Amino acid sequence: MMPSAERFLLVQRLYRFLARTSLTLGDVTLLEGACLALAAQRPEGVVAAEAAALLRVSREQLDKATAVLADREQIFWERSPRDRRTFAFRVTAKGADAAALLDEGLAIALIGRSRLLTEAGFDRLVTLLHRCFGEPGAEGDAFLLPAPALGALASWGAAVAQAGAQRGVPSGQIMVLGHVHGLGAAVSIASLAAALDASLPAMRLQVERLVEKGLVAFDSSCDGVRLEPAGAQRLSGVLSHEAVERVRDAVVSPWACDAHRAEAFDELMSLLDYVFDGGEEGPALAPVRLGAASRPSALAALYALLARLFSYPEHRQAEEHTSLELLDRVRGLLAGLGEGLPVDLAMRFETWAAASPTTRARDLRAEFTRLFYSYPRLVSLVGSRWVVQGRTEFSRAHGERAAVGLEYRKLGLKNRPGNHDPFDALVSELDFLSYVTSLEARAFEGGDAGSAREWERLRLDFCTHHFGELARGSARAITQHSDNAFLALYAWLLDLVADGAA
Repeated sequence: MMPSAERFLLVQRLYRFLARTSLTLGDVTLLEGACLALAAQRPEGVVAAEAAALLRVSREQLDKATAVLADREQIFWERSPRDRRTFAFRVTAKGADAAALLDEGLAIALIGRSRLLTEAGFDRLVTLLHRCFGEPGAEGDAFLLPAPALGALASWGAAVAQAGAQRGVPSGQIMVLGHVHGLGAAVSIASLAAALDASLPAMRLQVERLVEKGLVAFDSSCDGVRLEPAGAQRLSGVLSHEAVERVRDAVVSPWACDAHRAEAFDELMSLLDYVFDGGEEGPALAPVRLGAASRPSALAALYALLARLFSYPEHRQAEEHTSLELLDRVRGLLAGLGEGLPVDLAMRFETWAAASPTTRARDLRAEFTRLFYSYPRLVSLVGSRWVVQGRTEFSRAHGERAAVGLEYRKLGLKNRPGNHDPFDALVSELDFLSYVTSLEARAFEGGDAGSAREWERLRLDFCTHHFGELARGSARAITQHSDNAFLALYAWLLDLVADGAA
């Protein structure tokens, strides 16, 4: 059933996405997160043999993960209440808090991964994960992501890494081979970077290594690559490796006798294809080629980019958000709007970008903390602080936060449970505008001028009464309190889109 090259790539992308997010959220591997989630979901305790079977991992893998969690005082061992001859691990209060944070963070990350994944779509994704991997009757669990799914994905990722190491191809390069194989034709390096959530320089380096190994070859332009027969053979060797076969036998083969789970897995693969490819306008650093007819598309992409730039960055994101590739991305979007980047702003950015990636990331994260999160807060990023002149009657009567929330609810939008960001937070409003403007662009490019005008009116009205003053006030405060060249660019872009004009 599962590893066709296309399905292999989907499962591997889900594993890598959740594994990276897990490390970012709590400095835990996905397997450690799966053990912690299982302990939280089974507060009465779990014996090691049962846990290994539920998570589809070996006892050696389980013992290493639980040892780390015990050292962190997130679980503890005691005699099993069901069999005094065995020991079970149970979650501590500290571990329960960490498990809840991890579950919420992974869920939010999945929602954010596809900009057009609706609430109903996300609920369906959770249901399918439970049906494919969870225990019978566990769909009503308080946790969104079932521990057995996290364990199975962790086991899969470890197997692929082992197979790749023995075949001389790291897992990142295996994903490149899988993507090119799935397309069946030459693909640009930029498209590979966008599809696999990598920066352009990192993807170029991966491709160069594969070219050296004779597994892919550059096309005539040297901007695209095609799969060589040796690459197809190497990918096939990874998929048929005994470690991968062992995980497939443990996870997927039993479904041959369970049509319900097999059907759920097929639907899960289709939904993951949409999450990773169907509703995403591309990562922040993907190149853009826009014509004059795509001004709403450029504006929607710029709103989405700013939402990422004003979210507290993890270290890798901070490196990307301070790179020359980001500057190229911004220039491309501005070209789509018929705008140009001020020379002095660009020169300052380029000068600061000459520092090492580690230094740039450290400085940006420190400045974010100083401006937006320290007390007293130097720069407020919520509309309640800035919106004065354009307030609606509802805002005056009930507050700006409630007024913005009303605008979201008019479109059936709301925060997921556990997301405590206020409705009038800058990032929330940027996400909303990106969503509305992307629908405007879709209608415009599809020839539906009437719908496009309605979405445009909604965008301009929201900017007039809510976003405009927030954006301009935040931009002024950043310029006043910071000399950071990267934030200077972000503030300039924020001021540029404050009125919502496309």
